[in-house]
Amino acid sequence: MEVFFIAIWLFCGIIAGVIANRKGRSGCGWFLLGILLGPFAFAVALLPDIGLTKKCPKCAEEIKVKAVVCRFCGYEFPPPPPPDASKDVIVGEKITQETIDELWKKREEARRKYYKNG
Repeated sequence: MEVFFIAIWLFCGIIAGVIANRKGRSGCGWFLLGILLGPFAFAVALLPDIGLTKKCPKCAEEIKVKAVVCRFCGYEFPPPPPPDASKDVIVGEKITQETIDELWKKREEARRKYYKNG
């Protein structure tokens, strides 16, 4: 009976290592985890990688999300759009100390109104 459990844990280690290796993870590390944790490591190795990979539109292989070029077919992904700078910067206006003082006064007035009404 003990040999049966040892065989199952060893089998789980082998399967977890093979699955992890196919997903690009460390097969040896997952083999050791499979031996230590048995069916639990096998179940965790089967979990999908959420948000870590994307499919190449040309060859349909899984690659890392941050990849710029597909390592299988050489497809170049378009660069991500730049962040919307108009939310953070006043466009077309030179920022001077007067502008900062004016914005600070408006902030203080709004703060006083809030605490006065609150």
